[in-house]
Amino acid sequence: MLFALLYGVLATLSQQLPEFLLKRTSNPSPSAAVVSLIVSMVGSILISLWGAMGLIRDAWKALDGQKPAFSDMTRWDGDAAGRLFINQIVPIILGLIIGGICTALMVGLSQENGVLGLIPFITAAVVSIYLMVNQTFLPFLVLLPDESPMNNLG
Repeated sequence: MLFALLYGVLATLSQQLPEFLLKRTSNPSPSAAVVSLIVSMVGSILISLWGAMGLIRDAWKALDGQKPAFSDMTRWDGDAAGRLFINQIVPIILGLIIGGICTALMVGLSQENGVLGLIPFITAAVVSIYLMVNQTFLPFLVLLPDESPMNNLG
């Protein structure tokens, strides 16, 4: 409970950081706004990774019959954070690629016939739903210590 509260407070603070920094200066420059936004984004990503790792790590321990500990939740594991970050970025990149291709196809096909433009949209929607469902349990598998998640499931 304490970890979830700490995680929520830190996430909220990192998201409010740019607004706070820009209000503290009388005449903020565009570069200051960009820097505060980048700092906020990096902080938010790190806090999100840290929170997910802590919650998932102790969920696995609880399922294994061990008592979750606050020190285990707050521990930073760089390797696990890297695996979790990569496995969160890959679906975003795939979505951007699929979205770009489908948008180009929609524009081209809708110039011929408006109804044909719906085919890439429907295809992109189905593929996106498939990827979202497929990626739902990925963070739980990524944070397992074994290199092969399928071995852990079997």
